[in-house]
Amino acid sequence: MATEKCPFCGQEIDAAATKCFYCGAELNKESVHNRLEQLHDQDIQAARKIHKSHFIKVAVVLILIGIVFFYLIRTNYAEPKIIAVRNSSGLNLSVVSLIEVSKPGEKSIRRGVVMPVETGVTKEFERPSSPPPLPKQVVISWTDYDQKQYEREISLEEVLTDPNAQTRDTLVFEITAFGGIKVYRE
Repeated sequence: MATEKCPFCGQEIDAAATKCFYCGAELNKESVHNRLEQLHDQDIQAARKIHKSHFIKVAVVLILIGIVFFYLIRTNYAEPKIIAVRNSSGLNLSVVSLIEVSKPGEKSIRRGVVMPVETGVTKEFERPSSPPPLPKQVVISWTDYDQKQYEREISLEEVLTDPNAQTRDTLVFEITAFGGIKVYRE
């Protein structure tokens, strides 16, 4: 006795059967043809779902690669080789300090001290060949000869990551009149 699988339930049945013993489906040519078309349509829909899920996976991977690439571009900037303190304040300054802004509970790190800086003078200092990276936030403080003290907190992130300034090797802290400060690259 030859057997075959029922196209409706998949059970082994007699090849000459006109009705499935397990699911009760009619096994005439028209119903079998309709069932095969239905299975074919299901296969097409399953394939589309697989393609759609692959598309979504590829899209997510491409987005992640884009985010990583953008992050690397934003953080991989050329640090200046020279730090300059320019006094345009009209006052002679006895000391100028650059201090890294610390997180709460951490000790601040003094990055440099320049003394004295007379009015109209720029003092430049070349950084070592492999210096630690410049912090994103600093406090610059200065004292004039009358012992008046000034202090400003400054974000360096914009000036350090500016793509138009990447070829400029000097980071300038310019102390201006009335306790002002400008930071730029030249």
